[in-house]
Amino acid sequence: MPGFRCSNCIAFGSACTHLHVAQRTMYNFGSMGNTIPACVLKGLNLSEAKPLMYPVIDAVLSPDYQLPTNPILIRQTMSSLAQFARMLDEALTSATEKLTSYDSSMDPQHVLSSSSNSRTPHTASSSQSGSVSSKSATEEVKKESNSPTMEDVSSLSASLRQGLMLDSHTHRFFGPSSTVMVAKTTLDLTLGQNTESTIEASVARYRRPIYWTRRPWEIIPDPEHQPYVFPEQDLLLHLVERYFTCKNDLLPILHRPSFERALHSGLHLVDDQFGGTVLAVCAIASLFTNDPRVLLEEAGYPEQSGGYKYFRQLRLTTQSILRDPTLYDVQLYALAIVYLNSTSMGEICWQYLGIALRAAQDMALNRKQTRNGERTREAEVRKRVFFVLLMMDEITSAYGGRSAMIKREEFDVDLPADCDDEYWQDEESGEVTFKQPEGRPSKPSYFIHLIKLFGILADVQRAFYSIRTPAPPEGMTLDDWNAERLIELDIALDKWKHNLPEHLRWNPSAPHSLFYDQSATLHANFNWIRILLYRPFIGSKTKEPTDGLLALKVCINAARATISIMDAQSQRGNFIPGVSVVVFLSGIILLVNVCRGKQMGAQLNQEQEMQIIYKAVCVLRTYERCWHSSGRFCDVLYSLLVLSGFSEPQQSPTFGGIGNHRCETYAPPEYVRQTEETEDLAQDGPASWYRSYPIDQPSCPQDSAVFGIPLQAHDSPTGGK
Repeated sequence: MPGFRCSNCIAFGSACTHLHVAQRTMYNFGSMGNTIPACVLKGLNLSEAKPLMYPVIDAVLSPDYQLPTNPILIRQTMSSLAQFARMLDEALTSATEKLTSYDSSMDPQHVLSSSSNSRTPHTASSSQSGSVSSKSATEEVKKESNSPTMEDVSSLSASLRQGLMLDSHTHRFFGPSSTVMVAKTTLDLTLGQNTESTIEASVARYRRPIYWTRRPWEIIPDPEHQPYVFPEQDLLLHLVERYFTCKNDLLPILHRPSFERALHSGLHLVDDQFGGTVLAVCAIASLFTNDPRVLLEEAGYPEQSGGYKYFRQLRLTTQSILRDPTLYDVQLYALAIVYLNSTSMGEICWQYLGIALRAAQDMALNRKQTRNGERTREAEVRKRVFFVLLMMDEITSAYGGRSAMIKREEFDVDLPADCDDEYWQDEESGEVTFKQPEGRPSKPSYFIHLIKLFGILADVQRAFYSIRTPAPPEGMTLDDWNAERLIELDIALDKWKHNLPEHLRWNPSAPHSLFYDQSATLHANFNWIRILLYRPFIGSKTKEPTDGLLALKVCINAARATISIMDAQSQRGNFIPGVSVVVFLSGIILLVNVCRGKQMGAQLNQEQEMQIIYKAVCVLRTYERCWHSSGRFCDVLYSLLVLSGFSEPQQSPTFGGIGNHRCETYAPPEYVRQTEETEDLAQDGPASWYRSYPIDQPSCPQDSAVFGIPLQAHDSPTGGK
């Protein structure tokens, strides 16, 4: 075509548009390549809309941009840009009003930082921007103590950070001992009061680009994934409801109003990261529903496959490790770990916890954000996910006899707000207030007391289960020091229990409610930590021969209390599978006590003790259909009962009502038939009350850790000294 004009246009002497129509317009309307309608943007906040609209703006401003010919697409684009412009204008107006309301002596940059931190946290954009604070408080912070906050180590401007660090898309956290902060201090000393632009120019002058940029071959492109497959709309809403009803109040990873607002706006359909969070929520909620649609059809609808169709879509791969972490990533790992605990791959959780906690440290989730104590929604969600990961790591490490990754002295973040999700923001004014109504018990109160309880667990681990036992103070023997620490920690446990609010005190006759389940969880973990505290002294050789018997008695009483609590809770409450290890340990302790009493000819009511142990078996049975580890614990405890020569109780135990027939009402005919056939083949196996569903193969490892109570002095961490 001469002059890039077609023959028809040459003949009529008109401008040719054929080439423009043929060209493809290359731009992206979101992480999944879809146009973001104005109605969807209207349901988002500014931080959520930015990462979705910036690609559109960049494309429009590009010199190669060609206006689409489709009028519908043109209208959608213009509507989206207009809605985004209105959001920017409203944000600017709000920020201006906040600036003028503050005293003129306050640094305005600090006000802007506080305003930006009050956004809803459920986007990669907000999580990245929230990982560092403004430099505005630097002068004030320098006058404070030597324990720096996040603002201390974030006082570098973006330009100066680029001058000292490898090119990165987001800000990363660097502590006061890092080489980056040493370099900054050196520059401050050598260049004095020079502006940051001068400092940056001085550093950049000698930078060799080859060592300051990521190599092209090291940049791994995002792999192409299949689109997420979400549950049907009715099932999706049901699963979200089940998750927040049964799980989030016990492990509050997510802020429900923010999550539901983003879900109802359709964000999961256009944003991969939030879509992954939704799928993880569905996977966990599948463990608490009878709907057969959550089961794997290709596997024959086994109950233990509940939610796996959603979990296997999660992108827990090198993609999330090789790029800068976001709040979405940390939340996704926390949710994935919760689900993995129910599978036969539960051992992987410990490694995933390490990855998640490293990412949390990279984002400074373990650091106090500001010194003024102002609470924001994003800061609260950051606290929540950090403390959930911290406690899951502490409890998993304690179960496995390993060291926790983060020690209690390695973070200074404040405790979460003692306020229900729905009261974070005032409905009328829209102001973030965190004001719990007067006289209304809060759900997060449980979470706060659980954090404090696990702080005592960390002290117990450090005192009596460290690999290298710390030397006692000068002038004290190891026995005296152990006895002193035992008393201190026992007093700390009693004080913790005494400070529980009324709605979290255990009352077995109380009507079932969320507080009933929270109270059972707290007291079961309280008894478990008391067992860990006294267990090293069972069989240890101390000055007082009665110390070992006293320690055993404390452990036995704690074990009985645990089984009694969980037996009552399992009859009426929701699933609390996280305490199955505690129930198993309690059953083992009581079994050891019965065996010792039998060998020594002690006066024991064996039938009564057996009834309590069989109750522990029944509690574990309520969880085993959907939590793999509970089935293992159940098999081990039952086999030990049989091998120890104890007869079954005269009255067959009854299973808890919540887990006895989880999916029986909805199970497909094929599954029911397989269950009946397998039970017919097992008539010569364990007692009929013990069997409930087919078990393909033995799954309990024969590990000596199962019999973890030290029976000899050399088994004790005190070494019998």
